[in-house]
Amino acid sequence: MNEFETLENRYLNLYPLDGVQERDLKKIEKILDLKLPNDFCEIAKFYGGGQIGDISIYSFNIEDEDNILGRTNHLRNAISLPNDFIVLAEPDESIIVMDTKKEPRILWIDATEVDNLVTGRFEVNPDTWETYKAFFVELLTQEEMDKL
Repeated sequence: MNEFETLENRYLNLYPLDGVQERDLKKIEKILDLKLPNDFCEIAKFYGGGQIGDISIYSFNIEDEDNILGRTNHLRNAISLPNDFIVLAEPDESIIVMDTKKEPRILWIDATEVDNLVTGRFEVNPDTWETYKAFFVELLTQEEMDKL
């Protein structure tokens, strides 16, 4: 069993399969003109966004009302979000983004510091995860602990 199958089994112990099709991920890549990280695509096969570990991640399904494609496009237009980033979630007064080009992949920053994504210089150090997988593992572990 590979590492993604192990994660999938852990997730399926909590929730039913709710991933997205590869064609939907390809549409996101085409519309946003970027390449999604491999670990994100592997996890998206069984987890398509939603509440996990006290965080509400936008849906990966582009047909859903609140989805990563719509939120990313909105923020690209509203605040000039750099094109390499995808908006994953917007918890109170903050934003969680995924950098599709370099590590750390996941950054949880104060919403007022979005403009600093270009330079990477923040007034308050963001929470970061080197990979989407590391971020997901932390959320999944928190979700498992909450279910005990």
